[in-house]
Amino acid sequence: MYDCKPEVWKVDELIAAIEGKDRKDRKIVVPMFQRNRVWTPKQEKTFVDSIINGYPFGSMLFHKRIDNSVLTYVLVDGLQRSNTLKKYISNPLSFVEDKDFSDDECEKILDVLNVEKTPEKIEMVRIELSEFIKKHMKFDDLKYVSLINSIVKKFKIDYSGELFEKLECALTNVFSGKKFLYETVKNTEMPIIIYSGPDFTLPEIFGRINSKGTPLSQYEIYAATWAIEKKFKVNNQEIVKINIQKYKEFNADNFAVDKFSPDEMDKSCELNPFDYLYGLSRYLVENFDNLRINTKAKLNPLGFELVNACLNSDDKISELDKKLLAMKDVNKFEKALINAINFVDDAIKPMTQFKGNKRQSKRMFHSKFQILSMIASVFKEMYIDADYSIQNPNWKKEKADWSTKLLRWYINDIITNYWSDGGTKKIYQVSSNKRYAQSISYDTWNSDLDNYFNKSLQRIEKKASKVASAKSEEYVILNTIYLEKFTLMDNLGLEKFDIEHIAPKEQMARLIAQTNGDGLSISNIANLCYLPEYANRTKHDKTFYQDDKYKDKVDIKEIEAKYSFTKEADLKWIEESSGFEKKDFPKLKETYERYCRNRFVKMKKEFFKALKIKKNNTSF
Repeated sequence: MYDCKPEVWKVDELIAAIEGKDRKDRKIVVPMFQRNRVWTPKQEKTFVDSIINGYPFGSMLFHKRIDNSVLTYVLVDGLQRSNTLKKYISNPLSFVEDKDFSDDECEKILDVLNVEKTPEKIEMVRIELSEFIKKHMKFDDLKYVSLINSIVKKFKIDYSGELFEKLECALTNVFSGKKFLYETVKNTEMPIIIYSGPDFTLPEIFGRINSKGTPLSQYEIYAATWAIEKKFKVNNQEIVKINIQKYKEFNADNFAVDKFSPDEMDKSCELNPFDYLYGLSRYLVENFDNLRINTKAKLNPLGFELVNACLNSDDKISELDKKLLAMKDVNKFEKALINAINFVDDAIKPMTQFKGNKRQSKRMFHSKFQILSMIASVFKEMYIDADYSIQNPNWKKEKADWSTKLLRWYINDIITNYWSDGGTKKIYQVSSNKRYAQSISYDTWNSDLDNYFNKSLQRIEKKASKVASAKSEEYVILNTIYLEKFTLMDNLGLEKFDIEHIAPKEQMARLIAQTNGDGLSISNIANLCYLPEYANRTKHDKTFYQDDKYKDKVDIKEIEAKYSFTKEADLKWIEESSGFEKKDFPKLKETYERYCRNRFVKMKKEFFKALKIKKNNTSF
């Protein structure tokens, strides 16, 4: 039976202990299994506001021990609250918002100025007070000269020394009220539960406290419940440095991290399983373009999910630490993992690095679970021995086939939106079914493309300004079609390409309005093509065949053969539709959709040709 006792600490005592300045010679340290500081400014402001209003806010949990005659408390639960209070005490004015200055306070300033108290002028004062606050940190630092000068200038008032004194007095009263609230927070008594049981029970306690509700993600709980003291040597210096930096950020804010020494970690390069996967996640996201997913997350789960998918046949991530600790050399595993990532990157490169629309920033077509599933599937084929230093003997003769299939599955998954649901569990289904080792028949391709086309026909658009931008599915279909159409120089050169509406969206919008229609699928995949910028920018809202200047500058035969797959007769209907009346929308709709269907047949032919898919051959 372990001991728990309640204590009460004032907020300023709590902060002094965190910063190692407590007069009672006691200090607070953060355990290495603690979560990152994740509260948003809104959550921090709400917490401080709760204290100011006297609302209940819960207790903290400390583990008590003696380190070299110093009374030490390990902060087991309460990091977010402690960090918020520390920020507030060191910079209270950063918590003051525009709305915290009441109308009454602003009106008192206007009274001194002898200015009419209209809502507009009250707001002018409020903005001045708020802007002033943003430039200061503590109440003791406040000097009102610049604020007074700004206020009188704003209201175009010539002021004397007497007016200055009155304004200074009024402002002092305003900010004295804010300072009183600050002192209230400093002297607030915090309920603390002091636990004096053994160290090894702390992760379990932390996990139990945070397993209810939604305070922690599952990965943050793993930081507490996985093996903490057991470590292995890591050769990847970037992963080690990521963890050193993580803990140093606590130190920089005067939080001492229990049992952490940056020099020792840097010298030994030893990490526990959680820190390794935390660092691996950041390393992968920062170094591999196809894994740059959720890059701003403080704790990115990508590495956890990928390693679990590679090492397990189902979701056993809660026990993943045991898998890593059982390895003879985690560095061999990491090298094997990088090999699998690079193989997948190379296989799908024709899509991910296709020049396409260079007017936009590089975009990612795949979802996280799709790319992780592909990497895990390849990893399990490449390595069948737990040593991870020797590849599967069959891999050498199979890898070319795998490369071809991966590209095709990559394209198919995106066109069919296969990864729109299922999440993590789907990774293991795909792995067990060996999805990416199988072939896709011509009939399946044909059906999938037709389904996407028919679905896109249901998209209703009627205004040129509101036509949908190209989706990932459309980029992938176009990129595939143009794989062989774009030469190496097209892809490597400086030429820019646009995604163009062959039946111009401006003309389509006018025809829809003219026929009183409810809209058409203007951005349908069958109405899109790539065009060189020099061509597209000359014709504006005209078709290839309507603009004489355009035809003088480009070879129309090259455009037809390489980009549009059209003939002039294919677009004659646009000019013929110019005489349509309000009752003619059904005819316009039938004409446009027939044009789309006819062109999509041509697009599919180019698609199959690019991927070398033959109708009389049901496998690749």
